[in-house]
Amino acid sequence: MNRLRTTTFLSTLAAAPVALALLVPQSVLAATGIDADRTTPVTTSALGDIKIGDDGSITLEDGGKAVTVDSNNTVELDDGGYISNTGGNDGDAGIVVNAGQTTTITNAGAITVSESFTADDTDSNSIADGPIASASNRYGILVNSGATTTATITNTGTISVDGLNSGGIVAKSNIVGSIASSGTIAVVGDYSAGIATQGVTGNVTVEGTVSVVGEGAQAVVLGGDVGGGVPHPGHGFAKRFLHD
Repeated sequence: MNRLRTTTFLSTLAAAPVALALLVPQSVLAATGIDADRTTPVTTSALGDIKIGDDGSITLEDGGKAVTVDSNNTVELDDGGYISNTGGNDGDAGIVVNAGQTTTITNAGAITVSESFTADDTDSNSIADGPIASASNRYGILVNSGATTTATITNTGTISVDGLNSGGIVAKSNIVGSIASSGTIAVVGDYSAGIATQGVTGNVTVEGTVSVVGEGAQAVVLGGDVGGGVPHPGHGFAKRFLHD
């Protein structure tokens, strides 16, 4: 019986190097600080954790997605730092999180996704005779649809978006975590939303201002169960803009 025990123990030790090798930390990317103006998009899979400092910025004149979270890393935008996306294309965004990732997104700076567009007003009555934006599906912070995403998203800065069917902070997949905005969100575009979610296990907190302008636009849309609470001591509102 003792031999059997000894043999089993030695067999376990023989396999141990493989198991222990799996426990050795793999090489990971160091955090990347952006402290000057950058004019090309970035991804976390290439840069690791990303921090845009108070003197840093990402400016996209031709549109696209300024920051893509395609790995389990964080994105932080400091007060004074900014993302400016002026391309005016469908699908433009400030920060996009691929579904299924684990991340923390913190915005204390400014995210602007804008376009140059003037709505028609043929009868000069200050009411648009058609859409009030041109491009569509544009976002300040977007979590793509798909697998459940583990995320803490916090906005204490400003998010401004122009676009049809667009949004300030939009989660298209379920979130294990929380979403909070004590800053300012402003969205201009028909059928858009200031904040829109699917299911969220934690809180969805709106303590700042959420302003939306457009036909069918809504300030806050909860598309699934919220496991925590929905604290809302702020000044969010939907301003409907009807066409002639």
